[in-house]
Amino acid sequence: MAAIVITRDFVAVSSGNQIKTYSLTCDDVQLLETPENVCSNDKKKANDRNGRILCMKFSPCAKYFAASNDKKQLVVWETSNWQLINSRFINKQASQLCFTQNKEILVADRCGDVYLHGFRESNNESRFVIGRISLLLDLVLSVDGRFLITSDRDEKICVSNFPNSYNIQSYCLGHTEFVSCVSLLSLNSDVLVSSSGDGTIRFWDFKSGVEKLCIDCAKEKGYDMKCDRSTRLSEMNSKTNAIKKCICMPNRNIVAVIYFSYSCVELYSVEINEESFSHSHIQTLSFPNIPFDAAFDENGRLWVVIPDKTKPINIFKLSNEENLEFVTEILEKNIKLNEDCEFFEEAGSSPTDISMMFKQWFDNVGEYLQKKEARIKVKHNKRIKTLK
Repeated sequence: MAAIVITRDFVAVSSGNQIKTYSLTCDDVQLLETPENVCSNDKKKANDRNGRILCMKFSPCAKYFAASNDKKQLVVWETSNWQLINSRFINKQASQLCFTQNKEILVADRCGDVYLHGFRESNNESRFVIGRISLLLDLVLSVDGRFLITSDRDEKICVSNFPNSYNIQSYCLGHTEFVSCVSLLSLNSDVLVSSSGDGTIRFWDFKSGVEKLCIDCAKEKGYDMKCDRSTRLSEMNSKTNAIKKCICMPNRNIVAVIYFSYSCVELYSVEINEESFSHSHIQTLSFPNIPFDAAFDENGRLWVVIPDKTKPINIFKLSNEENLEFVTEILEKNIKLNEDCEFFEEAGSSPTDISMMFKQWFDNVGEYLQKKEARIKVKHNKRIKTLK
């Protein structure tokens, strides 16, 4: 897998256990690797080679960059000189992370817990924030920093007060499968956007938990691969309308949608008039392979990472303000990013295994009824023999 995150001055792309950062203001390129030896009580853990990057984020001030890997390492760099300033082991593998306004890091793990980690010398402690009973898939802080929003495998979006997250503000309920991503609209920061394995993106007033708009992306595009009880576990990766990620464009109510099974990016425009929500489909960007990830920069350009040996990174810009049409952006930076195609080889090309994200249906009643019928039949045959 490969991933991309963007801040106002930098682009960071991960592939396997490596991260490359590109400056948007100059031609500086940095290769970041998580340290191999970190002080840990578990010597075996400390001596292992670098692990695959699971998640990464820039701080809102763009001064810090954090990443976590499958070796349970949380690493923080300073972006001014890309100096490593903090590295530690966390309790569980991280599923997502984000920075707070106080320059601390919230980490959601695969056991459903969220921890708050300090990374500066004045504050280097960790503390438990909130726990859920399901695997957490994403988290985001509200713009004012008052609410922590988490999404999980069991269809729920929980809005908690922050930092006192034991106080639940609301639940956003409506998805019928796992909620893969949550994000906030840039022009309407009180509106939450969520994507799910059910093939929909939904818009919420997250403070009240009220759903404002539901877009069935798969149905609108004519995709009909939906998992049900008859779908085998091994087929769920290819027979799914599941949405991997929804990305909100800065300074516009435009949302980009990436699927787990389709080699395209869908673009939607949302209009909000007081309490009225409406949407329109803008465009479908097609690719030779299923995209790994995508992100908008502050200029509204869409960066898409795909498994491709010649052009793994594609950049699109909004060319027509009225018709909202995205076209390929030809940048010197784009050419430079695609020069090192070997960097993306570790990302692989196979689709992400999401079969365990779906609900598993177990039909033991049918087997029980068959055995019961067989017992009754045997008993009936014995009775007939005795009467003869």
